[in-house]
Amino acid sequence: IVCLSTSRGSVEQAVLRLCEQHGTAASSQEALDNLTLKFKLLSACEREFGCAIPNARLAGVKTVEDAISYFQERVGEREQAQTMSETHWSRSLPPNVTLDEDGVVGLDGVKERRFKIRPRRQNDAMGLR
Repeated sequence: IVCLSTSRGSVEQAVLRLCEQHGTAASSQEALDNLTLKFKLLSACEREFGCAIPNARLAGVKTVEDAISYFQERVGEREQAQTMSETHWSRSLPPNVTLDEDGVVGLDGVKERRFKIRPRRQNDAMGLR
């Protein structure tokens, strides 16, 4: 699931918009005392941002501001992971180099990921070897 809102401000705006849609005041200090309302709001936020709140963290979400902070944190983590993935060294290989994944089964029976770097030949692009 792709996160629809990425900046901190847009996360706050999206949560406040969902508050209005689910019948609570669009104030970040609004308490979430009504469990039905809290469930509806947090479920809508989970769908909006594509990430769930673990049960252990639910008790800590007592206000709309807590929900905003939680989803801003998760969106920030997702953006950081995406940036790290996009800037990984394997994404900027020269055009004449190919990276092959080669799995090796270890002594414990778990497959370890290993990579081999090999020169890319012109015939590889045409599917010939």
